[in-house]
Amino acid sequence: MMYKKIMSGLILCTLLVSLLLPLPKGFAAGSTGVLQFQDDFSTGMSLWNGINGSWVVDNGALRVTSSSSNNIEMKGTNSVWQDQIVDFRLKILETPGGGFTRVFTRYSSNTSNLSLMIRPIGLSYTINGSSEVSLSSYKFTVGSNYDIKMNISGSTAAVYAKTESETNYTSVGTITGVPVQSGKVRFSTFNDKVQLDNVSVVNLRDSAFMANGNILSSLNVGSQSNLQLINATGNSVIWTSGDVAKATVDGNGVVTGLSRGLVTITAAKADNLSQVKFDIYVKDPVDSIGVLQFHDDFSNGMNLWNPVQGTWMVDNSRLSSTTTASSLIELKGGNAQWRNQTISMRFNRGDNLAGNFISIKLRYVSESDYTRLLIRGTGLSYIKAGGTEQSFYSGAFNQGIDYDIKLAALDDSVQVYVKSAADADYTFVGAISNVAYSFGKVQLTTYNLKATIDDIKIWNHESSKLVMGTKLAAYARGNSAPIPITNKTGKNVVLSSSNHAVATVDQTGVVTAVAKGQATITAATYDGSYQDKSDVVVYVRPTGVSLNKASTSLYVGESEELTATIAPTDADNLFTVWSISDPSVASLVGGASKSRAIKALSAGTTTVTVTTVDGGFSATTQVTVNPIPGPTVSSAEFQIDTTPNALSPYLLGVHNEQVLKIGRVTDFQPASHDNLGMELKLQNVRGPDGTGADFYMYNEGNLINSKDPRYEQFYGNKTIGAIENVSLKPGFPGLSLANSYHLANTLGVPYVYDLNIISQSVDEILTQIRQMKQLTTQPIYVEMGNELYSIFFDKAFPSVNEYIAKCKLIYQGIKNIDPTIKIGIVAVAKDLEDRIAADPNNQPDPNVDWGATQGGRVAAWNQSLAQDTSFYDAIIVHVYSPIPYLNDLTNSKMMDYLYTYNQSALEGLIIQKNQFPGKEMWVTEWSSLPTVIFGETDLNEKARKQFMKTPGFAIHSMERVLQMIESGAVTITDVHAMVDPQGFGIVQQASNGDLVKLPNFHVFKALGDLLDANSSYYKINLAQGNVQNEKLRFIATNVYYNVSDVGAWGFGDASGIKKVVFANRTMNPVNVSVPGAALKTNWIYGGENPLPDYLTNPNASWLDAPQVNPLPEAPVSSFAGQIQLKPYSMTIVDITDMTVPTALVAYSSTTPTNDIVVASITPSEHVTITNNGGSNSYSFLMNGSYTFEFVDDAGNQGTATATVNNMITKSKGVPGKPDLSNDNGFDTGIQDGNYRVKMDMWWGDNGRIYKLYENDVLIETQILGDHSPSAQSTVTSVTYKMNGTYRYYAELTNTFGTTRSDIMTVIVTQATPAKPVLSNDNWDGDGNFKVDMNMWWGTNGTTYHLYENDILIYTQAMTSRTPTAQSAMATVANRAIGTYEYRAELVNHAGAVSSDKMIVKVTK
Repeated sequence: MMYKKIMSGLILCTLLVSLLLPLPKGFAAGSTGVLQFQDDFSTGMSLWNGINGSWVVDNGALRVTSSSSNNIEMKGTNSVWQDQIVDFRLKILETPGGGFTRVFTRYSSNTSNLSLMIRPIGLSYTINGSSEVSLSSYKFTVGSNYDIKMNISGSTAAVYAKTESETNYTSVGTITGVPVQSGKVRFSTFNDKVQLDNVSVVNLRDSAFMANGNILSSLNVGSQSNLQLINATGNSVIWTSGDVAKATVDGNGVVTGLSRGLVTITAAKADNLSQVKFDIYVKDPVDSIGVLQFHDDFSNGMNLWNPVQGTWMVDNSRLSSTTTASSLIELKGGNAQWRNQTISMRFNRGDNLAGNFISIKLRYVSESDYTRLLIRGTGLSYIKAGGTEQSFYSGAFNQGIDYDIKLAALDDSVQVYVKSAADADYTFVGAISNVAYSFGKVQLTTYNLKATIDDIKIWNHESSKLVMGTKLAAYARGNSAPIPITNKTGKNVVLSSSNHAVATVDQTGVVTAVAKGQATITAATYDGSYQDKSDVVVYVRPTGVSLNKASTSLYVGESEELTATIAPTDADNLFTVWSISDPSVASLVGGASKSRAIKALSAGTTTVTVTTVDGGFSATTQVTVNPIPGPTVSSAEFQIDTTPNALSPYLLGVHNEQVLKIGRVTDFQPASHDNLGMELKLQNVRGPDGTGADFYMYNEGNLINSKDPRYEQFYGNKTIGAIENVSLKPGFPGLSLANSYHLANTLGVPYVYDLNIISQSVDEILTQIRQMKQLTTQPIYVEMGNELYSIFFDKAFPSVNEYIAKCKLIYQGIKNIDPTIKIGIVAVAKDLEDRIAADPNNQPDPNVDWGATQGGRVAAWNQSLAQDTSFYDAIIVHVYSPIPYLNDLTNSKMMDYLYTYNQSALEGLIIQKNQFPGKEMWVTEWSSLPTVIFGETDLNEKARKQFMKTPGFAIHSMERVLQMIESGAVTITDVHAMVDPQGFGIVQQASNGDLVKLPNFHVFKALGDLLDANSSYYKINLAQGNVQNEKLRFIATNVYYNVSDVGAWGFGDASGIKKVVFANRTMNPVNVSVPGAALKTNWIYGGENPLPDYLTNPNASWLDAPQVNPLPEAPVSSFAGQIQLKPYSMTIVDITDMTVPTALVAYSSTTPTNDIVVASITPSEHVTITNNGGSNSYSFLMNGSYTFEFVDDAGNQGTATATVNNMITKSKGVPGKPDLSNDNGFDTGIQDGNYRVKMDMWWGDNGRIYKLYENDVLIETQILGDHSPSAQSTVTSVTYKMNGTYRYYAELTNTFGTTRSDIMTVIVTQATPAKPVLSNDNWDGDGNFKVDMNMWWGTNGTTYHLYENDILIYTQAMTSRTPTAQSAMATVANRAIGTYEYRAELVNHAGAVSSDKMIVKVTK
């Protein structure tokens, strides 16, 4: 800069000499003129107004950084000339094409001026905005300095140019026709980037009263300048200031700067007939070196910073934004504000997303008053408050590289310098002009980027006689250190502290840190004329650190969380460094100081060490990693309770959260949700919100929020995020009842509506109920009581008695509308009741209205509900398995906890079922609640700890539903929630709107299929197997539960069990069996690793879909008496009975009897009898045995034999021989196939059973009386036999055996009808006649057909009276002339016989 000052002096001297010496050839002669403006930009752009574009001062030269249109002109209104010499230096830096630099003179408007246009190829001009005229082909080499001079006199302008190294100018042209007028000098560029320097203007017009020097200049506040005049008039001069607040002027023209800004100083003759005006830009003086008032290398953490947004930490003595989300941090205190300043810092760009940047906000007053520098991977840009982003430097800032940046904010511009950390010197890269000029804070932000920042320094360049050496400093409690003070006032200074309890200061400037907090140290002169302030932050240094476990043991593949606790509890710098001695045995995962996950990699031992950044205190944990033991297969045996229990038809449901979508979606009824509900076979839907119903007021889209006057009534001045995030916006519809009911109506299932009781009147609620009646044909379910859980109500939360009184009015009103509507009220789930009771924060406090607290309400609530059951049909409980912290929770221990919690929830449901006898039980909200994740503020840690979207938690959910069924109490369940990215969801929605199936989907799909296909639940009891006695975690008292290694649940219908669901709750395989049953596996979910990436989730966000999302297995298997369950799995099997069915036989008589004895069987189970015609009884005609055959529903075959020997018989031996005879042909004289077969046993032992066989086929069985030794006979009628030969034999059977007859042969020859004969009476041939059929004697037919020309024209049923004649008559009419052929046909069982053809002729 000193070089620049010297050169400025030389240029001025050269200019003066040039004015005194003869002008170069071609240079217009005339008055030497008066130099009235000069600027070498050594003090910035203080004399210029940037009209548009981007102008910066770069090493003492004005530079254009934008390729677009850029315009700049001198400040004030008095820098106007007519005849003048304009001199400037120009360097063309870049020429993208089509660009130029323009110099306006005598500028009064865009249509009244002279414009000289400079391009690399030459010069041209325009006058008054007219067409461009070429002036010269003088070349301007890009990158070289050129001096250009314009001599404008009258209507002519002569233009000269030379290179920087040349001595003499070259005339490059003369312009005529220049408008004769006074005007400004303005510079403009288009597309070209140029550098401008050494601008001067000489006024060539003579006047007896004029300025003799610069008419535009700058002046520091507190400084003076003597303005010079040429006054040849002989009159005295009166000097005045246009703004005495900015500057004053005395009678000699001496101006004193008072405050920043532009002021006009006027010199007027006493007669006021002539005036000369000067523009003075008064600016604050700056200390070019500055005072370093802030320095933070983060070796003591973040004590000087307030994280405003995002997650910040100090890692390895560097400030880090640990998330790609938007993050903001600013300096503490109110005095760390600067105006004229230099800021430097080191930065490193880490992981990033599109559109990322680091930004520095300086002179930050508010969101409407700041300047912001943005550091992107491709360069630098800036934003002024209320403006848009403007790029001014292109250059790569590569990921993972350290860079240094420096911003010098002086007056109204900011100069920017950068370098890599490895470089020694900064490089100037640009400046920001016309920035806001005010004291303000410094803020740092990152967006879509993880970044580290280090070594931040801020120099104060304000020129002041009293300056404190720091604006913000941190002191450890109990320590003392001096604050440097520069005092040039010549006055004594008094130091004071704003808070002596935090920090004191003595009069030598030594600050002593007393207690944690903030204080302001003030240095002021006795008279108060000068003062400066510094903020002091007193922090507490760590005195030690401990880990939650001194040693731990894991299996290979497991993970466990280690947590560091720094003492004392109020220590500020909580940052730590973690290390592990043998990273091949275990690794450390995570980036937070407070905790890390140990991931067991291989068998061995290693040591984890945590060390505080501040103080270097350490603690260790010895880690032993054991190999995974070989599987130990155990067994479990179950017994089925065969009593079917009807399943609720509306059991399986989801919570369809809608309230928080208000103002965010335009469609509350997406088809994808409908399809999901159908795929899951949901049986009910609940909504529109859960605890959010506390804040929701339904009235066709209206809702209560913090901007609603009703909010104050219910919630006081408390701000609730759920309300703040829900608001109606233009273009977004409100939530109507039709929206809420849509999914349930689409699925054809009931909707469980969650009412807000407190915030609505009874009439408003009943109006809703009437509207629901119009919206659905399904049963209506209403939920009351969610406000019970709220701790947000401030002013108007009613007492339990008041709340119940209102519920009673609502209940009665609803029942008056429709008594079939079911109404439930929320009770406190048993496990939550126990936890609240054990929470010391929920104990009675004499200073607090306990009844208005959560603890007080819960203490009275369930008791009140049990005492008065008149206003609800169902008790509702919400059951969430809490996970508040992760200490001592390895993979296997987490699974143990989930199983133990489910057992506690099951037992709690049974207890509450007994507390509210006769009431249904609904579980309308249930899931897991890992507050250890939801409460995590570090988004990276939040992502790492996301373990809910895993098979293990899906198994937990599936077992929860099964145990709710097992309780025998629950008729409605609604998991929270159907669509959710936090871990609750069955699915989550991707950015493109698609639904991503989560592990929960697989188990809920299986549950939906199971409940859809079965109507009954069967209790299955453990007969043999292991049971563990487990302590329930996360509860203050010691409560233990017996948890079997395997759980089992049966499903089927009223006829029997069809399916069994097994839960293997161990890390080993288990063989399971049900005695007497066979099992066949058809669905498996889970396995050895139910919690993949447990505590080491690699996702960038906790809301991301899981990277590991295994599908269920559907094995092909066959029935077996025993199957093996995979570790940590849910398995669905078909079950069939393997027990052979039996039957008891009972007899109608067991004493001697002459009657038939009937034997009946009673099977041991449901069977189908496969013989005896399916009958379960058999009639014995004689002593003997009969075996019933049957099969059960499982296909198992069984038999039961009945034996009778108590029947009295006269026979002494086998029956006598039967003799057969027949009357075939003897009855009618025709062997027509109808005859009788007679059996005669002439003498001997009688048979009891007679059987007749035709062609070896049994055709007749008869029961005969025993009249031994008398004869026996019986007759069997045989009919409708076809022509042929038939063989007959008979059998007589009694207790002693069977006797068969000889074979008898019967021949049938005339089974078909006899031949019919036709005749007619067509004597006159007129076409009207009768056709008669006669069969004179023989076998009769049963049907008569008459054919005319082989077409059937007549059919008649005939009565068979073989062998008598048969006849029939058919009338034929209206036949046309011609010959007709007729044929008759007689038909019976044996066939058809045709007559001869008869010809009939019609002649007229």
